[in-house]
Amino acid sequence: MTKPQLVYTHRDWTEDASLENGNYYNRCCQCQQHFVGHKRRIICKTCSTQAKREWDALTPEQQTVQMEANVQRMAEFFRNR
Repeated sequence: MTKPQLVYTHRDWTEDASLENGNYYNRCCQCQQHFVGHKRRIICKTCSTQAKREWDALTPEQQTVQMEANVQRMAEFFRNR
């Protein structure tokens, strides 16, 4: 009996396929679409690529402001636990 072949989409992390845990069906935390990738991935390749593109378009100063805002949100989250 042969193993069925996966049909990959633009959301899938095909580079994870050779890993032991690389062919899990996941749901993206951004777009809520299903994708195939490592079992620990939480974002599809499409959303990850878009986020990286947007981050790279920011100036270093804008990146710093964004990181500081993220730190504040995380601190608030854990303070309220």
